[in-house]
Amino acid sequence: MQSTEKIKLKYLNHLLSRVSKSGVTLKELFESTREIEEETRSYYAGPIDVGAEDFCRLLVIDGCFLIELFRKDNDDSLREKDDPIFNMSCMLQYLYHDLILVENQIPWLVLELLFNKTVVANSEQSTQAKEGEPKKKTTLAHLALQFFANIFSSNPPNTDTPYDGTKHLLDLLRNWLVKSSGKDEDVETGWEPIPSATDLVDAGIELKVSDSEHRSILDIKFKNGSLEMPSLC
Repeated sequence: MQSTEKIKLKYLNHLLSRVSKSGVTLKELFESTREIEEETRSYYAGPIDVGAEDFCRLLVIDGCFLIELFRKDNDDSLREKDDPIFNMSCMLQYLYHDLILVENQIPWLVLELLFNKTVVANSEQSTQAKEGEPKKKTTLAHLALQFFANIFSSNPPNTDTPYDGTKHLLDLLRNWLVKSSGKDEDVETGWEPIPSATDLVDAGIELKVSDSEHRSILDIKFKNGSLEMPSLC
């Protein structure tokens, strides 16, 4: 984790050096985060045994790391030649897994605050639109979903859908997958865990990989004793 911490600080410095012309400083990011510190704590299930200063420091470092990661993924011109994350495929695979663990989530309001504070004018405020169409503003949600689109072995879900009320990165990813499946409603009652693959096979169920036309990992079909589902990288 010490090497990972060095990468986080390197990303933070890279981000700050790029936005320095607009007058944004580390102190400003820290003070802005300090203003929402109490609200941020309310998003966690239990008390956080960390002082306000250290808590905000962690939020700024980890939050800026995520934002810079998504921006570098979207624009390879921002990457340095010796960037270990994009030069080593195993690092990206580690991050895809690590960033969606529920214990690693940062409240979305913190990420959006840091993202909006560090937008570089006239460079990343819009994405390239089709000819004749106005450019669309690049959002944090769009960049984050573009990053996670790489984990799909087939066509990834649409990233242009608005996601209001996002709680954190994992919540964003979950809503993205649900919306892409066409099943927008939540069913809160009568839900039971699906048996493991081993139990299903022992019961005589055949597991099959569905074709690449499926656009969501939730596109699962059961027919004639066969369970078909899309694959993940």
